[in-house]
Amino acid sequence: MPNAVKTEKPGHQNAAPLRALVVHPRRVARVRLIRPLRTHFGRNLQIFEAGTRAEAIGHLASQPIDVALIAARVDGGGRTLVATLAEAYPQTAAILVADAEALPLAAGAIESPGVETIAAGPIDAESLARTVANAVRQVRLLLDYRQTVRRMEQTHAELDLFIRALSHDMNANFMIMEHSFSQLERSLGRQCPGQSGLLELAAHVRACMTESKRFLNDLIDLGRTGSVDMEPEAADTGSIVDEVLFEQRALLDQRNVEVQVLGPLPRLWCNRRRLKQIVTNLVRNALRHGLDADRPRLTIDSPDLGERNSTSAALRIGDNGRGVPPAWRDKIFAPGCRLPGTDAEGSGMGLAIVRKIVSHYTGSVRVESSPGGGAAFVVELPSLGSAAACPADRQTAPAGTGFKPDRLLGHDQPHCDPQLHLHQGFVRQTEPGGIRP
Repeated sequence: MPNAVKTEKPGHQNAAPLRALVVHPRRVARVRLIRPLRTHFGRNLQIFEAGTRAEAIGHLASQPIDVALIAARVDGGGRTLVATLAEAYPQTAAILVADAEALPLAAGAIESPGVETIAAGPIDAESLARTVANAVRQVRLLLDYRQTVRRMEQTHAELDLFIRALSHDMNANFMIMEHSFSQLERSLGRQCPGQSGLLELAAHVRACMTESKRFLNDLIDLGRTGSVDMEPEAADTGSIVDEVLFEQRALLDQRNVEVQVLGPLPRLWCNRRRLKQIVTNLVRNALRHGLDADRPRLTIDSPDLGERNSTSAALRIGDNGRGVPPAWRDKIFAPGCRLPGTDAEGSGMGLAIVRKIVSHYTGSVRVESSPGGGAAFVVELPSLGSAAACPADRQTAPAGTGFKPDRLLGHDQPHCDPQLHLHQGFVRQTEPGGIRP
């Protein structure tokens, strides 16, 4: 698309070439319009003349025209010809030339982008040049906009087709995987009835498969509708924490991370899947960037907000790493932002996603110093009161013992959802203990 018409002095070599069509039944009136155009645009102007509607249409059909100056009194009516241009030749700007007394009527009748009106009679070259340039600029901006919209629609259609094809193939693969894995679980149950470790490992793999399928469904929903399910519900943070730690246990075991969960954890008014995204992203962030290399520790609890906020509850996920400098405690929630010196692992979007989800539910998220050293991410969301998710797994710390966990996880606690895991009888219990020195 060429640049908008410039208004340099006549003969300026860098001025954009302009192709103008002058339509008027009288030759002398056409000359009166052509003269100021030539005065301003000089050799950069190419003029076409037409005395009738048919001649004008012939010029428009035979070569591209940037701007058409059309007399209101042309046969068939100037406004009718302008309307024809807008429909059949949208790349051509139009200027309706009307008698002074008819100018208000003409201006009110022509409201399309790129259409200007001027009064017939003595015409100043500079004023006419500005009118021409403005009309041409509007048309080109409109054409650029329409082209952008068409490209976006085409891209959206291609993306939708790609997502549908991807979802079809991925769903087919998940069906095969689930069928094969079910056979493997049955075989393990028959051949290794006493080896709970193998059964727990199989349960872990199935949990990860289930969560991956949920992520795929979110992606499909996002591609089809432009949004994902955000409908709030009563979400039990305790059971969600158990699920996330169970799914992340390979990394936790690999790095020998001590995980301490201090309950009870709150019940929040938030979409359960979105709350699980929050917990997962914060746990992964701690595993990637926030743990002491020698004695890594992850602590999850619910700090008391006191009387300042009686309608919300908080979830705190703390680590014992190097912490976050005060100057960076708001910046790190920006998409793609990383602390100086961090490695390139991850996309830099985890904390940005957390803030986006929390903001949707009128909550907040912040980072502060962890009680045990390091960083603690505190999420505040609307509360439904406190409740322990899995009472059999939680124990109360003795009074007066200070900062002690009620449960020390060995990363093998499964989901508390019996429909996902029917193997809870194989969960090994770990006695609670204090924080390692």
